[in-house]
Amino acid sequence: MTATVTRFDLICAGCGAVIPAGQRAWTSPDGDPVCESCKAGGVDKPAEPEPEHEPDTARAPDTDPELAREPEPKPEPDPVPEREPEPERFELDPEPAEPERNGKAKRRPKPNGNAGADLAALIRQIAETAEAQIDPDEVRRIAGETATQYTNAALVGIARAAAAEAVRTEIPAIRDAHTVRVHAAEAVRTIDGPVHPIVHTLAKVCGARLRRGHAPNVLMVGPAGCGKTTAAAHVAEALGLDFGFISLSGGISESHLIGRYAPTGEAGRFEYTEPPFVTAYRDGGVFVFDELDAADENVLIVINAALANGHLRLLTGDVVARHRDFVAIGCANTWGHGADRQYCGRNQLDGATLDRYAAARFFVDYDQTLERSQSDPELCAWAHALRRKVREAGLRRIVSTRFIFDASDLIACEAYTLDDAKRSLLADWSDNDLRTVGEVRP
Repeated sequence: MTATVTRFDLICAGCGAVIPAGQRAWTSPDGDPVCESCKAGGVDKPAEPEPEHEPDTARAPDTDPELAREPEPKPEPDPVPEREPEPERFELDPEPAEPERNGKAKRRPKPNGNAGADLAALIRQIAETAEAQIDPDEVRRIAGETATQYTNAALVGIARAAAAEAVRTEIPAIRDAHTVRVHAAEAVRTIDGPVHPIVHTLAKVCGARLRRGHAPNVLMVGPAGCGKTTAAAHVAEALGLDFGFISLSGGISESHLIGRYAPTGEAGRFEYTEPPFVTAYRDGGVFVFDELDAADENVLIVINAALANGHLRLLTGDVVARHRDFVAIGCANTWGHGADRQYCGRNQLDGATLDRYAAARFFVDYDQTLERSQSDPELCAWAHALRRKVREAGLRRIVSTRFIFDASDLIACEAYTLDDAKRSLLADWSDNDLRTVGEVRP
């Protein structure tokens, strides 16, 4: 008789008990599996055929010790061990947990199937697409209604538990994403709609006051269309200040900053016209110098003097002092070291200009969570994958937040399809660029 370790569950030919996989089983002379208990009791031995003649009584009783020994009592078969749950299933008790004798409640095992992943994705979708004024009870209701689509009653409890967890963790995070706490103000201001994460940091920095009594000068550097100017506008809203900006293109001169005389008076008399920069500098407000790394050097000298000296001389001869709530924010696509392959029209900024912003420089990148919360899901997923391929390949191509939002609006208005949005973005891409990122022109 031979013993082997089973790879599968077997049935004992002697007692009918299950021989679990991984345990030792014996093979009877007839080739049938026999458990340890039946082997010890001799059940595995085949029955002797009925003799056709009288047995030989002259044979010594001890010629075969195995036959001479009385059989041992048959022990009780070992209990069948519980089988582990199969993967991709829920072994959950749909009834509520009952307390045990020691006072501890029974814990439900965690789900390990696809349905649990579906419900988790549902909660994430609710969290990402929720508005600022989110109702926790509404989240529970949506999750509960979705769970009823499943036949397994245990999934209803899973959905409700997931919704409760979302209410506890995700929803406060959503509310915090719309709430900006200002360092220099006692009140906590709320901004409508999702904001870029950089807004929280900028609001704290711009709300602080330096030893000279004014706010620090801030420089934001990032790729085109990532939301730098929009973030600055949200900072102004968080601080409760007016917002203004100027794009420092090649046609901008010093008069756009310190003012000019124009024939606006009676009978064409020339009068001084005050630009928005002077108003913000004197009365307070957030003012953005957009495209700072494209500005003329003479314009930058005027800006540098106003930011460093704390006063500004106008064409009228008047001197305007810098208001303590004037916040200067420069936005650029480069760090001021000159043009690169992506932004070839940028200028190199001198050290005096860069030093004005040395204490508060920030890199602003595309925020995918913000993009997903306010765009067409299919377009956003495609754009994110394309952007990742572009960066991995080092291509000089831009897949911006601005494009995602604008194309999503066109799709929502039914003026565009997804293919139309793709066709517009890829219109000037070379065939080699398309092959590099695995795209085909729609």
